[in-house]
Parts: sequence; structure tokens; C-alpha cells
Amino acid sequence: MNAVPVQGIFKWEIGANFTRNENKVISLMEGLPEYSMGSADGDNIRYLIKEGTKIGDFYTPSYTKVPGGQYAGAALLDKTGHYIRNNAEYIKVGNYNPDFTIGFNNTFSYKNLTLNFLLDWRKGGNFYSYVVKSLINAGLTDNTIAGRDAQTGGLPWVDSQGNKRNDGMIIPGYIASADGTYSENKVIIAASDFYNNTYNKYYERLTYSASFLKLREASITYVFSKNVLGKLPISNLSISLIGRNLYTWTANGLGYDPETTMSVTEGFKLGVGHWTLPGTRSFGCKLSCNF
Repeated sequence: MNAVPVQGIFKWEIGANFTRNENKVISLMEGLPEYSMGSADGDNIRYLIKEGTKIGDFYTPSYTKVPGGQYAGAALLDKTGHYIRNNAEYIKVGNYNPDFTIGFNNTFSYKNLTLNFLLDWRKGGNFYSYVVKSLINAGLTDNTIAGRDAQTGGLPWVDSQGNKRNDGMIIPGYIASADGTYSENKVIIAASDFYNNTYNKYYERLTYSASFLKLREASITYVFSKNVLGKLPISNLSISLIGRNLYTWTANGLGYDPETTMSVTEGFKLGVGHWTLPGTRSFGCKLSCNF
């Protein structure tokens, strides 16, 4: 779509494009409840298609839950106070496709001066971040501060070596008893163990929104008039200052660019962020003329 909302000495031109993809799996081969389009990150992420779902859905194993009764749906832990991974069932954690994308190109002109900028908006979609998982495991994210010591809420406990420590934490959940009842978990584990067990194997906690808004490019151009050029053997002399990737807002609020993070793809293996190079901001100057 193109439009000129304002004309005259001051002119405003706008161009926009809108993209939206709607898909649905109608049916699969008889007797086939689901089909895998591939996997990523050691089969921890699977791209499954099922009847009634959308292409782009990705799934991961979750933790085992209390099957019924008063605590139904709560985390079922082992006797050491850790989550129990349920590899028999993969749950949907997201879809890498956006709801829509929009590009806005705006040009403002006044006499010999022109300002242009391009905005890109992606709404919807998800991605899993291997980078965040690695940083959490190394204790390099702010959400791993809690429980490191008494000052940050760590509980006092004694480890298997008999050392007295103040970095204890408790995973919320319930432990099954031999008589079929459940008791609230009170087992204290190290903070590092808590975060490793909470995030390392359970990718639903590492899946984030891929929505973003970008100021993709902006430029300001000045065209020199013929009076200024005089008798010089040139025409259409202009100078431009150009900036690219000037600003990025992300819905995940983590400081990770979903577009760059998901730039490495293999077939249907989208929506997984690994150690890709970050996007760069650049500035330039352009001088143009005709002889």
C-alpha cells in the first residue's frame, strides 16, 4: 500500500506492506497421530504436526505432575526434591511463525531536504533460547541471584560432605509416599542445583516471545540546488547521512534480538536460538551526483 497524505512544499509519502500466514493441518495418514518434521538441541525440541494444529508448533518434554486428587497438576518430585522429567509426553511450548509482520516506509520532504525511515514490526511467534539456558547454568543471569547466600534468601543446610552452607533452596512441589499420598517438598538443595534442575531440562521455561519493533533504517538527504552548483560540470548533487538497525524493542525484554537469534535455520528447524552473532548498528555517509 502506498499513499501521499500530505502534498505541497511539505510532502509526506508512506508505504506499507502486511504479511500474515494462516495454516492448519487438516489430516494425517490414517493411523498416524503425529508426524515429526525434525528436532533440535539433542531432540529436546521436536517439530510435530498433528491434526488441527499449525505448522511451526514445537514441543518439548515437561516435568511429571501429580495425576489427581488435591494436588493434581502440581509438580511431582523425586525423593531428593528434584523434578522428574516426563520423556513420554511432549508438550507444545510455542510456534515460531509470527501472527503478522508489517513494514512502514515513511518519507518527509521539505524543499531540498528529505527524511526517510523504515520501521519493521513482527507480532507473535516464539523462540527457545539455548543461550539463556547456558547463561543460567553458569549463574550469569539476574534471575539466578536469589538463594546464593543468606542475604539473597538462601536457606541454611548441610551438604553431603558435612559442610554448613547458606545457599539452600526448595523446589515447589510434592513427593509421593508409599501409601499413595503426597507431602509437600521440604528437601533443601543447593541454589546451583535448583536452577540447573529448574531450567536445564524444562524448555517451556526458556521459551520467549519473538515479537519486536525495529527502526530498520533512517536517512536524511540534502539535494543541492542548481544555483549552488553554478557552472560546475555536475548535476543532482546530494549528500545523505544513513543509519541502520538504530533501535530494537523486543517483547521478551531480555536484550536478545529474536530476528538475529533465529537467523540460522535448517528446513523446519526454526525458533531455536543458539550462539549467533548479534546484530550491528551502522552509520554511513553517501555523496551522489551525475556528470
